[in-house]
Amino acid sequence: MLPLAAHASAPQSPAAEQRWQHQVRSLISRNVSYPANARTAGASGKVVVHLTVKRDGSIESLELAESAGNRDLDSAVLNAIRRVRQFPPFPEEMAAQDSVAFAVPIDFHLDTPSPNPYTPPTARPKVKPSPAADEFAEFLKSLSKPAEKR
Repeated sequence: MLPLAAHASAPQSPAAEQRWQHQVRSLISRNVSYPANARTAGASGKVVVHLTVKRDGSIESLELAESAGNRDLDSAVLNAIRRVRQFPPFPEEMAAQDSVAFAVPIDFHLDTPSPNPYTPPTARPKVKPSPAADEFAEFLKSLSKPAEKR
């Protein structure tokens, strides 16, 4: 049997924490830009930071855990986090926690337009032209031909 105080506390929800962490990571990735110097030099790699955020959304600690091997890439991630400054406060389901520590990985690759690992690539569906589209294309071609004399 749990003590009465345990029943009164807010329920812990791993799903709520995952959603909140996703919000934080998305905010960071939207603020990261590929540094021009690193892009010109052909630098790419993965930066991992350890971030601890307090209940109110303020940053308690920030640490570079894994370097991309390029100072500009590392700085781009750290500066993006500093620009955000304040993250969303914890949802009610996380009210019992004082802070949350977690890792934030950011990949920089020259073949991608932005270093955003949280936006999955979207595949465009292949669409077969309809017979009506073919007829319309033929009609347009016929308009571009000179009119025949009768």
